[in-house]
This record gives sequence, C-alpha cells and structure tokens, in this order.
Amino acid sequence: MSYEGREQLVLSCMEILQSLKQDYIDQTKLLVKDSQKYIDLYELDDTLSLIFDSIFQKTYDENNLKKSIYKCFENDENYAKYIVLYSMFHLLHKFSITLKEKYPNLLDHIVYLQNAIESFQDIFRINKTKNKDISYSSSNSIKFSSSGGGFVFFGNLIDELKRMHSQNEELLFLNLYNGVNVECKSRIVSIDDDKVVCKVNLMQILAMKEEGNAFIVKSGSMVSNIKADIASINLTNDTVTIKNFTHMEKMFASQRKYPRVHPNKFTKVMLSNGDGLEVQGKLFDISQGGIGVVSMDNPGFKNGENIRAKFSLIMPKSDENIDVDLELKLVVALNYQGSMRYCCQIINEQPITQKIVEFSKLRVEETLEELKEKVALYK
Repeated sequence: MSYEGREQLVLSCMEILQSLKQDYIDQTKLLVKDSQKYIDLYELDDTLSLIFDSIFQKTYDENNLKKSIYKCFENDENYAKYIVLYSMFHLLHKFSITLKEKYPNLLDHIVYLQNAIESFQDIFRINKTKNKDISYSSSNSIKFSSSGGGFVFFGNLIDELKRMHSQNEELLFLNLYNGVNVECKSRIVSIDDDKVVCKVNLMQILAMKEEGNAFIVKSGSMVSNIKADIASINLTNDTVTIKNFTHMEKMFASQRKYPRVHPNKFTKVMLSNGDGLEVQGKLFDISQGGIGVVSMDNPGFKNGENIRAKFSLIMPKSDENIDVDLELKLVVALNYQGSMRYCCQIINEQPITQKIVEFSKLRVEETLEELKEKVALYK
C-alpha cells in the first residue's frame, strides 16, 4: 500500500501496531456479533489479518483483497464497508491512545496511519476530502476527528460527554443481567482526560460487573449509543468510572420486543429438522419470540429452515414440569468460541406459547429479585 509515511510507520511502529492487532480483530468480531448477521468467524479472522498486513506492504493485490472482503461478507457491499472501515478507525483510535500514553515522541505517526486508512478507502471507491476531517454521505454517516482522547466515530465522544456534563444532561445506562434489562438514569460527576465518573445506582453497577462493560443509550443530544470499559467502581458513593468509549450503531438490548430470560435450571434441548438431522444442546435463553440453544455439534442445519425443539421447563414458584414441543425457524447458526449457537424464532400460533410467556414473566421477576438480594449484601 502506497501512502505518505509508510516507511516511518513500519520502522518505528510495527511492534506497537502488532500489539494492537488482536484487539482490532476482537472488537470487529463483537460488532459483527451485535449486528446479528451470520459471518464465518474463521473467515473474518483471515480477512481482517489480510487488511491489517496490507498497512505494512508496499504493494499488494487490491483486487484479490477486495474479493476476499466481499466473499467474507457475502457480497453485501454496504455491510462490508461499514465493518471494515469501523475496524480500521478502531485500530486508529487505540493506536492514538497508546502513543499518547506510552510513546508521546511518536504522536505525529498517527497521521501516517490515518494516511494508510485513507489510501485503503480507495478499494471501496470512497471519495476523500482534502482536509483532515472526513465525512461520508450515507445512512451510517461517519465523522472523523482527533483530540487528546483519540479518534472515534461521530466526532469525539469525550467532547460530546463534556458538553452533556456542562448542560447537566442525564445519561441512560442499560445493561443485561442474566438476559433481563437493567437501566438507570445517571449524571456525570466529573471528566478527567479520557475517563468519565458517573453516579449510578447499585443495581446498575452489579449489572455492569456481570456484563463486563457499561452501555449508554442514545438520548437527548447524544448522537449514538456508547459502549465503554469499566475503569473502576466506588461502592461508597455509587459511582463508576468509565473509559475507552466506542460508538455502537445498534443496541439490541434496547430493541428487544420480549425479555430473553435464562432458564432456572440446566435444560437439555433436542433440535431436529424435516430431513431427520438432530442435535442436542442446552437452552441458553428463551422468550415469547424464540429460544437460543448452545451445542458442541453442528448437524448442518440451514439458516431459515423450519426445525422442531423438544425440552422441559420447570415453572418458577410452582415447580410444575412443562413439556415443550415447539415449531421454530432457524434464524441463524453461529460458530462462536468453539461452540454452535442456534437462534430460533417461534412460528405460527402454538398452545405452548402462553406457558412460555408465563415462564418468562416469572423468570424476569426472579432475576430482578436475585439482583436486589445481591444489592442488599453490599449495604
């Protein structure tokens, strides 16, 4: 890839960028997972590595790389653009933070990586602007700017949070606790460089700890949903310090039509299709709209085909045993971290659905009660 500053980037920052490669891949996988669109993760790994390696190569086969990208994303050109450019801007964001914290003498090399990304954009035939701020006119409008906090989508999120803090605007945090939505409104207490301290209730803090991240829903003047890392938690004053902010186009927890609850006991599920293929797994979650099943086996089900699920539910409170026989549509089968996840949608009107509605409602109540009991232990 030819761009101004390639030699300086290769000579001075090869090891720094290599140390960020796995994060760049992992973050992209999370985005693909959140999109709920099936992409082969092994093929995604290979494609992202090809893109990463092209940063350092003086020449590369652009047509071959483009074919690999579109093949990975099943020829969905817009989706490929979004995911690939997101991944590269995330790498740039992490690179800028690393240089600022550990290698301040190399800060001007941020521009060289920016040049590489601008050069790579030609593969998608994106018109580039001549200034340092880049914008693209599409439904997923991307803005690119720099500041002490690094490079991010939709302008700088730290600057956006500072503006909200100055205007005393509330934030809305949303996390999942065992599949159940937990949310609370919050005020920003303080902002120091790239870290933000927020006042939240203890239930939200425990839900954040369970999920491992903080999620902020787009509201008010905020132009995007935000995912953030948890830097620290202070239980004496119910505050959480968050950092490493990332734009999220969609936050599926806020878009769920029905709560997806976890079963109250280990539940075996048998899935089968009309051709006699079967797979045994365990129930991961269940809702009025469908079920999620995890298995170590892959019999070769096809996305979109009708399948049948048989399992038993133990009703909360009454301990009544309910035999479930469901007609489903396989929405997607994902190979995730060495196991298969089958996401299935309930089809047609089925008598058993009302029992599932009742089970889900009771499990939401149980889950929130469990969370409240944990809160009581901290007081």
